[in-house]
Amino acid sequence: MSEINLQPAVNLKEVVKVYANQSEEQVALRGVNLTIWPGEFVTIQGPSGSGKTTLLNIIAGFEKPTRGKIEVFGIDVSTLKGKKLADFRYSYIGFVFQQFYLIPSLTAIENVIIPVMPRHTDFDKYKKALLLLKEVGLSGKESSLPSELSGGEQQRVALARALMSNPRIILADEPTGNLDTSTGEKIIEILKSINEKYRTTIIIVTHNDEIAKNSPVKIFMKDGRILEVLRNA
Repeated sequence: MSEINLQPAVNLKEVVKVYANQSEEQVALRGVNLTIWPGEFVTIQGPSGSGKTTLLNIIAGFEKPTRGKIEVFGIDVSTLKGKKLADFRYSYIGFVFQQFYLIPSLTAIENVIIPVMPRHTDFDKYKKALLLLKEVGLSGKESSLPSELSGGEQQRVALARALMSNPRIILADEPTGNLDTSTGEKIIEILKSINEKYRTTIIIVTHNDEIAKNSPVKIFMKDGRILEVLRNA
């Protein structure tokens, strides 16, 4: 694709992340350089401990790099703190985890609304949550508690929740890891649909070769380094 005058969605420059404990240092990322463009659908693969989740956490601003620079749509994420960091995540990042992290005492629609609940919005929060639940195939389940939903349905609620603030990037860390093959495939299809419909940048960490096989952009990591980035012609 032509990237002339196009600002990267994500741009990492010589990013290093070191975790220090009492006895030793663990290097999670070793001088990572990476550019991801707006609207790309990306999978990241690699052995356990290769730095995949750390990479996502740094992009989201959950963790700070030890060295290096991380920019998301031109914003230097490593410099953000407090309200500015919270506002950045709200505007730019939706996160989907392997664990669903739904609040057990809240209904599906209440869980979806949580990210925008404390904020003023120019849209009706309830109506948007209804539309998102419909988009992920959960019409009629709005009043269901998490305990009344299957694993796949809970992950759909989590995905709708991640979309509630219209983020420009969805980061998904093993989103199908707790699901059977068929249900996992449906979650990936929803992510692909969101990518195509809204041009949302999607970045998925996965151990599933079938998911990665059909991804337009494939990143392979090992020992805290990016070994290869493959883009379909």
